[in-house]
Amino acid sequence: MLKLRKKNKGIALLMAMYISSAASLLGLGVFMLLYGQLGIAGTAKGSVVAFYAADTGLECALYGDLVSKIFSTSTPPATINCAGSDRNVAFQPSGMSGTFKFDYQVSPNACVSVTVQKLASGQTILDSFGENVSDCSVSSTRSIQRGLEVTY
Repeated sequence: MLKLRKKNKGIALLMAMYISSAASLLGLGVFMLLYGQLGIAGTAKGSVVAFYAADTGLECALYGDLVSKIFSTSTPPATINCAGSDRNVAFQPSGMSGTFKFDYQVSPNACVSVTVQKLASGQTILDSFGENVSDCSVSSTRSIQRGLEVTY
């Protein structure tokens, strides 16, 4: 009896490999896209925290200057009350003008550093820099800083 040998060419195996590699590449592409989006989302959160810390510091300085009138170069303040607690204020005189600096922790993961410049011309410049870290005096490469400036 004569048996015919059928040549198996392995086309099914080849197609299975193509389909599985295409599915793997598609899955890897989706993973890389989502991984990048998570990084952007984390940065956006830190940016919002830093911005609102800067806004909090600016509001405190504006209140201290316009309502409490504590930023006087003739009698510089020792402290400023922000968010219910007193903060130390450093004063650097410069002729008829002066610079006031203070920083504080706004929340467990945010701090702010504020500079108030009183110029001899009567102009006031407020700079407030918020960061998404708990201590502004510690330098960090992973921190995000946002700043606001008001001149009047």
